[in-house]
Amino acid sequence: MTDNTIVFADLTHTGKKLDATFMPLAVSYIASYFKSQRPDAEVELFKYPTDLATYLAANDVRVAAFSDYCWNERLSLGFARAIKKMSPRTVTIFGGPNCPYDPAEIAAFLGERPGVDFYVAGEGEIAFVELYDALAAVDFDVARLKRAGTQVSNTRYLDGDGQLVCGPMLPRMNDLDVIPSPYLSGMMDKFFDGRLTPMIQNARGCPYSCTFCHDGLEYMTKYRRFDHGRICDEIDYVKDRKKGPALCIVDDNFGIHKNDLAVAKKIGAIRTDTGWPNFISYGGTAKNNKERIVEISREMGDAIEAGASVQSTDADVLASIKRSNISTVTISDMARKVAENGVTSFTENILCLPGDTIEKHQHSVYEMMDLDIQDFKLFQFILLPGTEAASTAHREKFAYATAWRVFPRCFGHYEVGGERFSVAEAS
Repeated sequence: MTDNTIVFADLTHTGKKLDATFMPLAVSYIASYFKSQRPDAEVELFKYPTDLATYLAANDVRVAAFSDYCWNERLSLGFARAIKKMSPRTVTIFGGPNCPYDPAEIAAFLGERPGVDFYVAGEGEIAFVELYDALAAVDFDVARLKRAGTQVSNTRYLDGDGQLVCGPMLPRMNDLDVIPSPYLSGMMDKFFDGRLTPMIQNARGCPYSCTFCHDGLEYMTKYRRFDHGRICDEIDYVKDRKKGPALCIVDDNFGIHKNDLAVAKKIGAIRTDTGWPNFISYGGTAKNNKERIVEISREMGDAIEAGASVQSTDADVLASIKRSNISTVTISDMARKVAENGVTSFTENILCLPGDTIEKHQHSVYEMMDLDIQDFKLFQFILLPGTEAASTAHREKFAYATAWRVFPRCFGHYEVGGERFSVAEAS
């Protein structure tokens, strides 16, 4: 193989309808940083399975890298298996939050996924470059690198004897602006197709420790923010190219930082001038700083909903998931004030958390109703792979009674290299 093409994919299911209707922002950061460090490599970015399958049929690919999430993992694994049949020397790399962090669990996880050569945990930008360089040093001979037991930062794999090799975890990046903007570089242009919603990230990290969430791990505690001027430039870039009604802000805690209000003012001004965006979807609003959420609601109006998520109001349940909530007085005050701004308030509650009962769950819902919260988002507890709650230790501690459930819309029939396979995601 002489080609030096690297494909990065964050695939979405298309079986019934388009499932993940968002641009592939996370993997585009890795692709953008990699291209800045290794400019001679050809980089291609994919969202739709048919587009990737068509590209693979016509091109030699050195490395195929996949974002791994619970709603697209089996689809990505299907592609990885097909790639290995088509081109055994193509290196397959997965990365994302889906990999466990306990060594025994990692070994079992990788053993069940033979189509995956390497798994990159944590932030992927620097680690991916290190892994690429380690592969280049052995002419991309996966077996040779694995026989040597080479440790690569953030990277997990099974060596030639089936033993787990885990490289040391790099500290998270302090300066996110070393990652070139995938929007401003034009890398995301092809995804302005009217089907996918653009995503903007202001910051990474979460100061909270909720066990059911990927970002509740200690690794993600530190808060890192992109430059405000860059964020504004990206919003303008998206505004000038958007073909749909929405914008997504992916921060875990939008509103936690004072500059989030400045972002809200920027978007509010654009909305006043153009009518776009019609609505904003969030990764999450700040769990504290409710006064700032009220100010944000004043700037962006009914394009947003103001969150007051509690998951539960029961003290024992909250302790079991390492979470505390703000006072009900603060929540009620926020709900009243955002309503005055014409904004809907919402809460999130999760059923079947450790220590939960039907009575406790109902009490949590009724308590939020009494605070005049307008919209209720009720979820069932999911053991997301890679979270503390899904670990063997927590399974044993809380004696979960579990069952499998297929994710809505996450299924389909796909064809890669003449091989047709059907897949449905379940958790």
